[in-house]
Formats: sequence, structure tokens, C-alpha cells
Amino acid sequence: MEAEWLETLLKREKKIGEPDINCILSVEQEPAVAKGENFASIILRCKVVVVLTNGEKSTRYLILKTIPECSNGAAYCTETSVFRNEIFVYAVVLKEMEVLMKEFNDNQEKLWCTLIGYRNYDRIALQDLSNENFTVMNRREMLDLEHSLFAARSLARYHALSAVLLKRSTISPTDLGPLGLVSNERMIDMFFVSFFSTLAETVKNNWGPEWSQLAERLHRASQTAQSRYKEMVKFNESRFNVINHGDCWTNNMMFSHIPGTKKPSGIRFIDYQLSHCNSFAWDLTYFLYNSIRPNIRRAKYMDLLSAYQQSLQEYLTMYMYPSEEIPNLQNVVDEMERLKFFGFGVLVSIHAFTSAETGDSYDLFLAYGNELNPAIGINKDIFTCKFFRNKVEKDMLHFMKDGVI
Repeated sequence: MEAEWLETLLKREKKIGEPDINCILSVEQEPAVAKGENFASIILRCKVVVVLTNGEKSTRYLILKTIPECSNGAAYCTETSVFRNEIFVYAVVLKEMEVLMKEFNDNQEKLWCTLIGYRNYDRIALQDLSNENFTVMNRREMLDLEHSLFAARSLARYHALSAVLLKRSTISPTDLGPLGLVSNERMIDMFFVSFFSTLAETVKNNWGPEWSQLAERLHRASQTAQSRYKEMVKFNESRFNVINHGDCWTNNMMFSHIPGTKKPSGIRFIDYQLSHCNSFAWDLTYFLYNSIRPNIRRAKYMDLLSAYQQSLQEYLTMYMYPSEEIPNLQNVVDEMERLKFFGFGVLVSIHAFTSAETGDSYDLFLAYGNELNPAIGINKDIFTCKFFRNKVEKDMLHFMKDGVI
């Protein structure tokens, strides 16, 4: 880590009532997340002791994100522009959202952490939210109904802010690239085709003969995924488009709670590496199928969509967005239905490895380094355990019945 770079950043950060920073005295760092909690960056928690201009010592805490040191990791980050995307969101998009909030006297808390600084395009320094009593929920347990509804409403607020920026042309749809997961052939192979094929093989060999039809459908889905996703992700100006967070799952949301309770009182979305401009339903689908306990999602699906739509309408109205262009609940339902094959893909791929009991569920960079056989990065055990099957078997039956697969 470069102490001089950090010192430059921290000197820019003014604290009310405290003298300026003279120099850094020491830096301590430790991994901010355990293995299996993050997949595409090195994330460090830093404790920085500084000397102020009056001679006194003070301590700063921050999060430092950097490109992985391994060659495959660096190549992956370069090809997918994940650091470029995140830096643009923090440095431009979120700043413009703050301006918009001030314009409309929206005095609610921000939905993001504070950017301390960055270096193009390999590192980002951010506010350490853990010092502000924000925590990440357990990725294996996923979100309960109360946290899910809170997050859905907050996501709608984020989308509303972005929609106004797009409407005013403050931000252009082309400022961020398309969602690589479903537009880049190599990424589709890595994150969907290889998972569909691996799950098909596992179902055929381990789930029993009563699931033979699922194995066949999964195999068919692996053959059509490229064309279906690339068609699905095409940008259409007639849809209600927003700046999607892009990776809205349990570990990329931090909650604060009412003291002494488990009731959420605040939320911060973090990790904007997959941000892109497209239909709101890309974020909402990803969130529902990758963050919420599947039994809750199935039982409360319409309640969750309704909470999102009502919040979206409330904030778009507050920000004086044209009322005739605000999606109603049926519009939301229809758009979610259009992306249901994406929901299926998220559930059996990204959700399978991000919520797995093991921290060795998926080696992203091993998969990236084996372009002809990306399935080599998948730990097949995630598909044979009861933990996974108990969560998704009912969904698989629904997807087959509805003709999604």
C-alpha cells in the first residue's frame, strides 16, 4: 500500500473542528471480508494513525479496494471494467444524486457510503461503514421479510434518483457499459452456461430419476442461454430504465438497526462494479433471487413488488418525474415476467455459490483463466447438498411448469 497516496487523500478530507493532517504515522490493515464473501476485489480495512498540524494524534478508518494481484484477476477486472464502473458511479453518479436530493430538500440519509478517493483504475478508498454501526447480514441465512421489504423500498428510491438524472440527461445511458453477465459471451459461459451444464449433470447423477426432466431442461437451457440473454438485455428506450446497482445481493447491502432490536433503520448499498443502465427489473430480479430467503420470496413475491412500486412512485413524484411515465404495479409485474429466465439463472448460478455453506464454492479467476472449460471453477458439491436442494426444488418445478426452462 502506498502511504503517500493515502496521505494525499486524507489531507483532502476535512473534519469539522479538527486541525488539518500533517502526516501519516502508521497504517494497519487486515482483510475486510473472509473468503467466500467477495469474489472480484481485494478488500482491506485500514486503520490509519495521523499526526495533526497541532501535533496531536488522530485515527482514521477506511476501506481500500484494489485489483487482485493474480494475472487472471487483473485481466478479469480489466476486461469487465469493474473498477472503471465503480469509480464512475462514486465520483459522478452518486455526487449528482446528492445534488438532486438537496434540490428537492430530501434530507433522508444517503443510500451509499462516502468516497474518500481513487486512482484510475485500480483502487478505491471508501468510508468504513462498520464504524457507523452498519453491518452485513449473513449471506447463508439471507434476508428475512422485514429486511427484504426495507431493501426493496430503498432500491426503488435509488432507482428514482437515477431515473431523474437520466431524464435530465445529467447521466447518459452510455456512460456505463451493458451488464456483462448477460451481454458478454465469455461471461455468459462463465456465470450461466457452465452452471446450467454442471447442475444438469449433477441432477441426472445425484437427484434421482424423478428429476430427469429437470436435467433435460437444464441441458436445453445451457444451449439457448447465449441467445436468450443477449436478446433480453438489448436496451429499449420505451422501458422504464434506471442506473442499476448491478450486484444487489446480501453482501452488498449494509444495514443499521434500531438500538436493542433487529429492526432495520438504515441501509447502504456498496460495490457498484456491475452498474449499468437498463430496465429497473434487472436489479429487482437479481435482488429477489439472490438475497431473499427463497421461501419468503415465493410466499411474498407480490408484496415485495408492491413495496418496490409504491416506493418508486412516491420518490418519482417527489422528484417531479412525469406521472404518466411512472410504472404501475402491473408494469412492474410484466417486466419481471419478461426477465424470469434471468431470475432462474441467478438462482441456480450466482445464488448457488454466493449463499453456499462453503467458502470455496466458486473460483472466479480459475474459471476466467480456462475459457474453454470455465466449469472447472465450480465446486460441484454445492449442487448435491440438501442446503441447496431444499431452497430451490420448488422453484425448479415452477420454472418448468411456466415454460421458463
